Amino acid sequence: MGFGLNERDELQRQLRRLEDESAQKISNLTTQLAAANQQINELTSQLHKVELEKQSLDNKISSLRFPTCTAISLYLFSAQVENQASNIEGKATNIIKLREIARKYRQEAEVLKQEKSMSTSTSLF
Repeated sequence: MGFGLNERDELQRQLRRLEDESAQKISNLTTQLAAANQQINELTSQLHKVELEKQSLDNKISSLRFPTCTAISLYLFSAQVENQASNIEGKATNIIKLREIARKYRQEAEVLKQEKSMSTSTSLF
């Protein structure tokens, strides 16, 4: 009878340890997810600012009259627009990657929550 109690006690300790580990992993993933979401928000804000700058530059270019425009100024404006467009594409790519990372963190946190729930319900029997 003592052996059965020791085995049960050991299983309960293992369960508590697994639950603690799951809770720690969920906490870590939640922290990482919050950081990723913060970075996404910052990059989205930067992207919006760059898009506004690009629109402003596009408007300046379209308002220029070719007779009064020198080839150099037109070249400088087009280079600025191309540079801004390149920056926007890079930031948009970063945002997409961060969103994918955040999605994976959310999925992993959900799996851990389900595993914890299942291990808790299994231990009740």
